[in-house]
Formats: sequence, structure tokens, C-alpha cells
Amino acid sequence: MARILFLLLIVISLLFTGCSVKMPPTQAESAENNETNARAALLADIDFTIIPDFVYYVLLEEKMTGSTVFVRRYVCYDGFADTASEKLQRIRLPEKVSDAAEARSYLQENEPEKLELLQPVYVSENVLARWTEEEHSLGAEENGRLSLEELLEMGGISRINKMFAISVNTEELVGLIKEAEEKHLQDSPRLQVTGELKPLPLSFTYSGLLLVHDEVQQESSPPLARAGFSLFYQIDELGNPLELEFETSFQQLQSGTRCLADIKKIEEFIAELREIVIEQLGLYGVNSHNESLTYANVTLCYEERSTETEISKKIYIR
Repeated sequence: MARILFLLLIVISLLFTGCSVKMPPTQAESAENNETNARAALLADIDFTIIPDFVYYVLLEEKMTGSTVFVRRYVCYDGFADTASEKLQRIRLPEKVSDAAEARSYLQENEPEKLELLQPVYVSENVLARWTEEEHSLGAEENGRLSLEELLEMGGISRINKMFAISVNTEELVGLIKEAEEKHLQDSPRLQVTGELKPLPLSFTYSGLLLVHDEVQQESSPPLARAGFSLFYQIDELGNPLELEFETSFQQLQSGTRCLADIKKIEEFIAELREIVIEQLGLYGVNSHNESLTYANVTLCYEERSTETEISKKIYIR
């Protein structure tokens, strides 16, 4: 009798406390959770940022609202208003469909112009993966597309989940530097050039100082302008950077209109040297509005100092 009463008390206690057994998720629920996690992982691979004086969109998702409204979800990065905000593109269908794939198929067959994306646009990897999975043949969606490389070069990305490596052809880099030197730094008696160039298999050093003098006898006249440059990197056998720093500077030391042609030469050399090094080493993506770009292995950083008479720019890793 006591045992029966004890069991009754347990049953009553369970009823009042709302105790329930957690059932394992169904196959459909598991698939949905996996898909959601996969989409989140793909979106987490890149952080986009605002580009001054430029507006672009990132297409994040396509879905249905009810059975007659096809919705595209974007983030709009507005470099004029300096804002990042969600933007929805709603396309109403004249008949019911079961999912976004069917909506897309209907529009492609009957109203293909409505499939055109907001532009310019980067299509996220999860949307591309969905299109591939559903064997969706692109039409109007091809217009106004931005590649990841284009956004990277414009400074529209602050974090990307990929490795940064230097795979430069050292001989080509040396050749381009020497061409720039011959183009800008030759045949000028008022231009004083000192420097060092030391290319090695796993490291590279290039540094120098440029001075423009008022007189041909350089020692007897103070310089009117100066420019400096310094490039050093060291990599491992796979191209992973162990050290990297690239800095250029220009300074007007005296005012006036003397030797403007020679001063222009050193300015143009510094500008061309920056283009060469950035292109050859792949140092895109960092500038005055995007001062850091985080890769999976390093962070690329940018510093700029500027006054009325001097400017210096530096790219380095940490």
C-alpha cells in the first residue's frame, strides 16, 4: 500500500512540474538546422565595410513571404550617407508558388526583367550555392555584379576568412623598380639619390632617400624637398609573411617655385613605386578609410600622416 502511494505521489509531482521528455529532432528539423548553420557560416566569412562616395549592395538571402511574394534581402553600404542598412526587394507574383526556387523559375520564364538585382551588387556565397544547387541558369542576375576581388581592391572588406600569402616573382619586382628609377630619377644633377636593394629568396629589402637641391653643387645647398621609401618583407617557404612593412614619404622643405620639375619627378616616382609594390605583393584593401584588413593568418594595417608640407603612408602586418 505504501509503495502504491509513493508511486502516485511521483506521478502527481511530474504532472504539476510540467516535466517532459525532450524528443530528438526529426530528420526535417535536423536538415533545416544544418542549412541555417551553413548559411550563417558562409555569411560569417566576410565583413564588408562602407566605401566613401560609393554605394553597393550585398545580397544575403532569397525567400518567400507567404506564397505570392518573392523577397530578396540585401545590406546597402552607402558611402555618401555613411550608413549600412537592410534593403528588401519584394516581387509580387500573380499566382501561388511553393518556394523561392519556383518563384525564380516562374519569373525567369514570364517576367525575367524582374529578376534584375539591385546594383552594383556582391552576391553572397550562400545565395550562389543555392543557385548552383537548384541549377538556376542566370540571366538578369548577371548585370552589375561585383567580385570579391573588386571589393577588396576598393577597400570594401575589413575581414576575410582566407590566408594572405606573398607569391611575388622577385626578378619581375626588381625589373619594375629599376624601370621606375630610370624613368624618374635619371638625368638630373640637382637630384641626390641614395638607396639599397637586396632581393633574397625569402626576403626583400629596398630603401632609399631622394633629395632635390637648388644648386648643382649639392653639398653647398640645403634640399628643397625630400622623399623616402622603405620596403622589407620576410616570408616562409609557403609565402606566409613573417614580417612586412612598406612606407613612403614626401616632404616639401622649402617654399617657392624652384626646381619644380625635379620635385615632381620624386613625387611621381614615389607614386609609381607604391603602385608597383601594392600590385606585386597584393597589398590591396587597406587605405585611409579602411585601415585594417584581417585575414585568417595576419592583419594588414594602414597608417597615414599628412600635413600641408608632408605626407607619409605605411602598410604593415600584425
